Amino acid sequence: MLRLSMLDWAACALAGRREPSAIAARSLASEAALWATAGHALDYDDTHFDHIGHVTTVVLPAALSVARDWPTLERATLAGAEAAIRMGVWLGRGHYAAGFHQTATAGAFGATLAAARAMELDTSATANALALCASRAAGLKAQFGTDGKPLNAGFAAQAGIDCAHLGAAGATAPAEAIESYGATHAGQGATPPSGPRFHAVRHKLHACCHGLHAALEAYRSLSPDDLSSIVVTTHPRWLSVCNQPAPTTGLGAKFSYRHALALAASGHDTSDPESFSDALTRDAGVVAMRDRVCVETDDSLADTAARVNVDGTVAAHDLADPMPLDELSGRIRSKVGKLVGEETAGRIGGAVECGDLQAYCAEVTARLNSESA
Repeated sequence: MLRLSMLDWAACALAGRREPSAIAARSLASEAALWATAGHALDYDDTHFDHIGHVTTVVLPAALSVARDWPTLERATLAGAEAAIRMGVWLGRGHYAAGFHQTATAGAFGATLAAARAMELDTSATANALALCASRAAGLKAQFGTDGKPLNAGFAAQAGIDCAHLGAAGATAPAEAIESYGATHAGQGATPPSGPRFHAVRHKLHACCHGLHAALEAYRSLSPDDLSSIVVTTHPRWLSVCNQPAPTTGLGAKFSYRHALALAASGHDTSDPESFSDALTRDAGVVAMRDRVCVETDDSLADTAARVNVDGTVAAHDLADPMPLDELSGRIRSKVGKLVGEETAGRIGGAVECGDLQAYCAEVTARLNSESA
C-alpha cells in the first residue's frame, strides 16, 4: 500500500507543480515545502478517514528530503504516516470542527517523526523533536478554497524537518508540550489505535471532493445506458461541503453531487481533472443531465457511504470498505497515466517497484525543483 501511495503522490505532485500554490512555494527556501504543496495542490492526493486529512503529501516529502537510501525512505515514511494518523485520531473531530486542518497539524508531527527516522535520531533526540513540533504544528480550515490549503501541507512538512534538525542539534523541549498542544487546540484526547492503520489509507480515484466519491463509485457499479433520474443519498454532514447545486466554475464542480453525477452519466471521465472544467459547467448536455439529479440525506449512513438510485435500481458504496488490491493498483496506475502521461508513469512506477531512490528522485523531485521541467 505504501508504494502505491508513493506512486500516487508523485503523479499528484508533478501534475500540481504549475498550480499557483506550488509556483508560490518556490519562493520558500525549502524543497520539502514545495514538494508537499505541489502534492496537495490539486487536492487529488490520498486521504485517511481516521486521521481526517491527507497523509502522504506531508510525511513523504519530509522523509524524502533527508533519506539516503530506499529502505530508509520507506521505513521513515511509514513511521511518519502512522504517527500522523495517531495524532489525528487523538486530536479528534472536535479539533477539526474547531477550525484546525489535521493534514497540517497532525501531519507536522508525522513529518517530524519521518524526518527523525530518516536521520536515524536516537530516542531522546526524537522525543525532543516531537515536543518542539508542538510549537510549530499549525494549519487552519479557513484557508480552504485558496492557495493556503496546499501551502498548509508545505508548512507542515518543513516544520517536521526543522524540528528533527533541532532535535539532532541537541535542542530540548518538555514531553508535556504535546499534551498542552491538545489542550490548547481543541483536542479530544481520543484513544489512538493500538496497531498499524496506514493500510486503511484511501486514494482518490475521482478528481473531486472525497465526499462525492462514494456516490460516484455506486453509480459506476450501475453504469446505465439511459436514464431519466438519479437520486443520491448521503450523510447530511456533506451538504455543507459538496452540494453546490449549479456550479459555474470547474472548482465549484468538484464540490457538487449533481454536477459530478451528471458528468459521469454524460460519459465524462471523473478521474480526469480536465473533466472538472469551467466549460463543462456550461455544457448544455451536462446541465440537462444535472437537472435530473436529486440529493437526499440519511443520517443513518456512515459519512463514508452513499446510495444511488437510478430509475429504481439502487446501488450503495462505502469508501471504508477496502477495494481489492489488484483493482486498486490498476486504477491508480490509470490515474497516474492520465496525470503525467504513460511514459513518465512507467518510469516512476519502475523506480517505485525496484526501490530505486536515485531514479525516483530523477523523475519526481528533480522535475519538481526545476522551473522549466
